[in-house]
Formats: sequence, C-alpha cells, structure tokens
Amino acid sequence: MSPFDFVAAVAVGAIVGRVPNADTTSYLEGAITLVTLLAAHRLLMWLRFRPGFARLIDHSPRVLVTRGEVRGRELRRCGLTAEDLHSLLRQQGVGDLESVRYAIYEKRGQLPVIRQGGPDGGGPPPLVEDVVARQ
Repeated sequence: MSPFDFVAAVAVGAIVGRVPNADTTSYLEGAITLVTLLAAHRLLMWLRFRPGFARLIDHSPRVLVTRGEVRGRELRRCGLTAEDLHSLLRQQGVGDLESVRYAIYEKRGQLPVIRQGGPDGGGPPPLVEDVVARQ
C-alpha cells in the first residue's frame, strides 16, 4: 500500500464512520466529500504514471548493502538506522552481512536481499542492474 493509499483509506474510514453519527453533517455532504476524496486519490494514482510527477512523490529504489558493505549515505537518505537495517535483514533470514550481495530498499518499504554465491558474471543480476547503475 502506498502512502497515498493509506491516507485515502483512513480518510474514507473517517468519513464513513463520522457522517451517520454527526448532527451537523448531512448524508449528501458526506457523499460529496467521499466522492471528492476518491476522485483526488484517483488523480494522484494516475499522475504517478507520469515520470516527472512520480519523481516528486516516490523515491527510487536504493541500494543499502553492496557485497556485505553498508552504504551509510543511502541508509540516511532512507531515514533508516543501522539497527533498522539489521532488523530488516534478520526478517529476511540474513545472519551475516557478508552473505548479502545486494539489499535494495524498494519504493514501498520492502527490502529484497540478493545473496552472495552462485555464478558471478562480474556485474549485478539483470533485475538489479538498473538500480545499481543509478547509485
């Protein structure tokens, strides 16, 4: 769920929960507010497909660990501490940083881990190539 989805869901819940119990708000006003909120959410979701707007509201994936080395600058840019990173890595079953080839902080907060080992063609795997190249 993106931050915009979360905010929209909370706002819809507040509107739906408050309108039936409010003495000063009519159902029509509640319906108009709800439709306006959903239309604004739809517009934002549509704008996310426009590259210029997407860069303003979505961060690009960031490589936090490269070949066992933590990239402190990228960690700070994501607003994470080393303890946060270690916790996320443990959730992925990682017990040692040396076993991590790449750890990438995705747009929606996930942390996929590409482990060391296997054939190393000298560069990152194809799905990681573009992210590593931007760093």
